[in-house]
Amino acid sequence: MTDDDCGSVFNQPVYLIQGQHILIIHFRSHKLAVGGAFRLALFLQLFHLFYHVGMILPFCFYENPVTDIYFGLKPGYEELAPEMVAYADEQMPIKAGEQQLILFGGQTALISAAEKLGYRQVYERFDMQLDFEEGLDYPLPEGFHFVKPEEYDMDKIGKCCWKGFDHEETEEPWNHQHEQANYLIQTAPHSTAELGVIIADGQGEYACYAGMWWTPQNKLAYMEPLCTIPKYF
Repeated sequence: MTDDDCGSVFNQPVYLIQGQHILIIHFRSHKLAVGGAFRLALFLQLFHLFYHVGMILPFCFYENPVTDIYFGLKPGYEELAPEMVAYADEQMPIKAGEQQLILFGGQTALISAAEKLGYRQVYERFDMQLDFEEGLDYPLPEGFHFVKPEEYDMDKIGKCCWKGFDHEETEEPWNHQHEQANYLIQTAPHSTAELGVIIADGQGEYACYAGMWWTPQNKLAYMEPLCTIPKYF
């Protein structure tokens, strides 16, 4: 993805610190948040809110996998960082001795607190932001079409995701694996499956799928999953 492809794009370096791990994401604004649809309910009781004078300021939570630990810390309350990191280190899920703390690059107090507990950086990547002020106008190639929401086929969605995330390459051909998980995603309490975008080829096979979650109460939209089957890369 380049500036010419999609208008204003902001590169965001991301770092992963392992052993115990830290993943550091540099966002331009502290107001940006990590959202996710795939949180296993088994450990929800470990989500931790930190209070100060009756206000909720920081928040410690996991994502997928449950050993990816995130933090929300309001600027100006960095003195709570050591307590937050200590909580994550002691209470959040660990699998086979592995746990990773995923931090925004601007969360210097959290990074410092994690390093004092022995966490170390081992990985860096770039995330991107697309400025929708520029608008999007990319016509489909000949032979492809958008699938109407009332015509969505859950089996075809499952097959598209299986292929699109390279499971056929790394595991086995599609054979209706994880149908129950796909059903749960489509019927979750805040699911807005009708807002997803599906592109099919001339034979009706789903070539691309972009799921969309939208909660108007807090004006949060989250696109997940997003995939294209390998033959159309």
